[in-house]
Order: sequence, then structure tokens, then C-alpha cells
Amino acid sequence: MTSANVTYWDIVDNGTVLFTERHHILCKKDWSKLFDFYYERKAAGTLKGVEMVAYGLDEDEASWQDDPVPLAIKMRSGYFASELVKYLESKVFK
Repeated sequence: MTSANVTYWDIVDNGTVLFTERHHILCKKDWSKLFDFYYERKAAGTLKGVEMVAYGLDEDEASWQDDPVPLAIKMRSGYFASELVKYLESKVFK
């Protein structure tokens, strides 16, 4: 197993890393901590300044990092939006 199969996401608030999500490409992903955090911050009106930064290693073990994206925008993107719907359904239809 190579480290290229693992992606990390730092959740950053005004330059401070609050927590890190780590997911292997072949494993089931559990975004519940991220989604709970998102809804708590959204309800409190404190999402401004919170960003998500993805990083990891490529196939040659060289590091890479994406540009920071505001968490509110990331949650509306294709993949996260569909995962968020599944998460909400699991909460409502237990």
C-alpha cells in the first residue's frame, strides 16, 4: 500500500488547524466529524474564515497541496454535497 492512496484534509480557522481528516482512497469514508463541525459552525454563524486544505503524496512520494477552499463552498461542491445528503438522511431516517 502506498501513501499516494491517502489524502489529508486540514480544517483551518484563520490560520489555525482545528482538526485533520485522513482518508484512504480504497476505504469507506466517514465524514461525520466534518459534517457535525460544519453544521455547528453554520448554526452559530461562524463559518467565515474556515477553510479546507487537501494534501498528500503522489505516486513518486512527492508532496502536494491544494489551495485552501472556504469550507462553506467546499460543502456545496459535487462530491461533498452528495455525501452531505447521505449524512443528513442517516441522521433523519435512523
